Amino acid sequence: MLRTGTGDNGAYVTARNAPGAGTDRIEVKAGPGADASRVGEQLRSLASPFGAVVATREDWAAARYPGTSAHTRLGFVVVLGISLLYAVIAPANTLAMATGARRREVELLRLACANRRQVLGLFTPESLLAVTAGTLVGAAVAAVNLAGVRVALWLLDVDAPIAVPWDAIGGSVGVCAVVAVLTTLVSTPRQRTST
Repeated sequence: MLRTGTGDNGAYVTARNAPGAGTDRIEVKAGPGADASRVGEQLRSLASPFGAVVATREDWAAARYPGTSAHTRLGFVVVLGISLLYAVIAPANTLAMATGARRREVELLRLACANRRQVLGLFTPESLLAVTAGTLVGAAVAAVNLAGVRVALWLLDVDAPIAVPWDAIGGSVGVCAVVAVLTTLVSTPRQRTST
C-alpha cells in the first residue's frame, strides 16, 4: 500500500503497513447512557484548535461517498444482465448439444420398449447432475478467490467478514436448473414414427 493511499478511494491501512502516515479521521463511539449532543459539543471544542470537523457517521458517509447515480445503476444492470444471460445460455447450449448427440442411444432405448417419459426420466436427472457439477465447480472457484481476499485482509490486520448472498446464488442455481430441465425436454429426440 502507498503511504498516502491511492487517492480518494477510502483505502484503509494499519500503522504497521503505513508508518508515518497522518490521521485522516478519528471515530468516536459514545458509551451507553451518554448524551450524544453533549459528547458532540465536547468533541467540537477539542477538534476546533486543529481545524478538524466533527460529523455524525451518516453525515460523513454522505459527504465522502454519495449514492450511485442512475447511470451507474443502469450500467450495473446491463453488465449483470449480460452475465446472467450468458449463464443461462451456456448450460442450455451444452445440454442441447449433448442430448441431441445421443439420438442413437434414444433409439436403442425405444427398441427396448422405453417410452418418451422413461427416456426423459433418464435424461432429466443427468441434466440436473450437470447443473450440480457446475454449481460445485463455481463454488470451488469462488471459495479460492474469497480465501485469497481473506488472507490479503489478514495480512493487513483487517478483520472483515465475508458476506455471501445465498438468496442470489440459490436463485441463479434454480434458474439454471429450470433451464436445464426445459432444454432436456425440448432437445431429447422424439420417437420416429414407423411407416
